[in-house]
Amino acid sequence: MLSFVLDTQILQFLSFGAARTKNYSGAELEGVVRSVVSYALNRQISFDDLTKPLDEESIKVTMDDFLNALHEVGPAFGASMDDLERRRRTQRFLCSEFC
Repeated sequence: MLSFVLDTQILQFLSFGAARTKNYSGAELEGVVRSVVSYALNRQISFDDLTKPLDEESIKVTMDDFLNALHEVGPAFGASMDDLERRRRTQRFLCSEFC
């Protein structure tokens, strides 16, 4: 059986990520993950010498990778988190003509 321990930073990162992706579908979350990986890999690839082997142990995902991915991949449907938070604070929610 596979077992592992998550350190505190990883748990905080997951909580932060979950809070920022509430309106995301499964496909959109997949897009975010792919984008995060792309940012992390691009930091490690030497574009001057593409034959240089990649040191897989040195690839680390950072919070900047995640934030950049969130700006790149947004939810297609639903309200943005900023809009929801602003409406929650002012307690103004738009209803359709049927409300």
